Amino acid sequence: MAEVQIILSPSRESGIVATASGERYSWAHTALAESGFQRDDDGVWHLLADGTQTTVVELVTCAKRHRASVNTSSRRFIGDAARDLARLLPGQWHASVEIYSHHAWQEDLVPWIWDSGELGRAV
Repeated sequence: MAEVQIILSPSRESGIVATASGERYSWAHTALAESGFQRDDDGVWHLLADGTQTTVVELVTCAKRHRASVNTSSRRFIGDAARDLARLLPGQWHASVEIYSHHAWQEDLVPWIWDSGELGRAV
């Protein structure tokens, strides 16, 4: 199993979204940048809807060179769910996403972030 993982998720608003995790997450960031993904201010990597399938294939090839695995998620990007929820709340709300690529950064958030899907289903 690779030390570094890239997870691709579909996003209604952002096309294909990629998140990196693992102790050497910077290797995944390099592979994403070399493959045409763009990083936003929140640290989320995007392949815009007009991107080609070739770019995803290039990512898989490039990720292997950087010792990273690429996996796809069947769940939509959590940022979309957060924005949908914010729109339903009274008043004006803004949703943002924080990426914790290195597991040590997650500290006491681990049970909430890596919860086998219960939290995602609830949202």
